Amino acid sequence: MTKQEDHGLVWDVEHILPKILYPQFTFEPLNLAVACKECNRSKWNKDVVIKPSNLCNEYLSTSTGVTIVHPHFDKYEEHIQVIRYGENRIFHTAVNDSIKGNNTFHACNLMRFLQSAFDPNRQFKRDLYMHIDRAIKETAEENTTTQEMSAIIKTAVYTAIR
Repeated sequence: MTKQEDHGLVWDVEHILPKILYPQFTFEPLNLAVACKECNRSKWNKDVVIKPSNLCNEYLSTSTGVTIVHPHFDKYEEHIQVIRYGENRIFHTAVNDSIKGNNTFHACNLMRFLQSAFDPNRQFKRDLYMHIDRAIKETAEENTTTQEMSAIIKTAVYTAIR
C-alpha cells in the first residue's frame, strides 16, 4: 500500500509545541518530530499544552504536560491503533478510549483515513449501519433495556464520527 496524498509532498518537521506559540522551543530537539504533511497541516498551531503558564524556558521532561501523544515520551501504539481493513484500507482509532489517543485523532484529523477507506461510495455509512444493526440484534437477544440499547447506538455512532 502506498501513502495517499494530493500535494506531492510527504514529510514535514513537526513542532509538537507550535513555534508560533512557543518560539523558545523552535530548535529544541525534543520539540521536533517527523510527521506527514496532512497531520502537520491539521495540527498546525493548535496549543497542545495543558498548562501553558508552567512553561517558561525549560522544555517538558515528560508527556504529562501535553494533550496529544508526544513522540519522544509516549508510545504511539499505547494510544492509537492502526487497523488494516481488507486489502487497501487503513484507519486509526484510539486504544481503550485513550484521551491522548482521541486528542491526537482529532488534532491530526485521522478521520481522513476512515473517510478514504470507507466513504468513496458512502461505504463507511453502510458499514456503520450494518455494524449497528448487528449489535442491536445481538444485544436485543440479551434482554437489554431501551436505555441500554440507546447507549449502545449512541456510543457506536459517536465513536465513528468524532
